[in-house]
Amino acid sequence: MLFAVMLSAIWTLASYDAHADGAEIGVVKVVTGEVTLRRGAAAIPLVVGQSLAVGDVILTEADASVGFTLLDGAQFSIGPESAIELTAFDYKPQDGVLSLIANFLFGTITHTTGEIGRADPEAVQIRTRLGVVGVRGTEFAVRAPKP
Repeated sequence: MLFAVMLSAIWTLASYDAHADGAEIGVVKVVTGEVTLRRGAAAIPLVVGQSLAVGDVILTEADASVGFTLLDGAQFSIGPESAIELTAFDYKPQDGVLSLIANFLFGTITHTTGEIGRADPEAVQIRTRLGVVGVRGTEFAVRAPKP
């Protein structure tokens, strides 16, 4: 019986749907300086350990930076005076459903590919005002001016 319960719990975690409203898609690992998380109408200071969800916007001030990791292992480092929106995240490899879309609004970022990018590079889109960064390797950096 215990085995059946554990197997059920593992299956539930394996079929995790990150599009569920407010579901965690990642976690903040490093914060330096003043970083703000906009979630809906709320704006709160971002702290280490904070869960991230689809729709979150992360903004850094002049002397600030933040690093976070998504559930597929993808890593983002956001530099000073930067903003990024986590637009979409689907990580259900057992169903072949993989998607990561982020709108990079301005500033600087570096990105290290996670499981989604390694399994299906075209499923990762880092959008800027001028175009979409195509993931063809494991790491890249982007700088975009403020509008």
